[in-house]
Amino acid sequence: RHFDVILTENMFGDILSDEAAMLTGSIGLLPSASLGGEGRPGSDRTGGPGLFEPVHGSAPDIAGQGVANPLAMFLSAAML
Repeated sequence: RHFDVILTENMFGDILSDEAAMLTGSIGLLPSASLGGEGRPGSDRTGGPGLFEPVHGSAPDIAGQGVANPLAMFLSAAML
């Protein structure tokens, strides 16, 4: 089967994203989207704002070394 979207709880999403990262070669190349939940009952709002970021986070361990690959950040911006 092929899936475009897989909706999971946080723990299982982390496990699946780590496994799927191996298809691209590295977790450092993947974008991420954390979307807001449901709005209040009776409201026409669909939830809060989304957060788009690289899966690897800020990667402070390689800060200032000139080795960071910005591809994941560009892909996160493209998901907006």
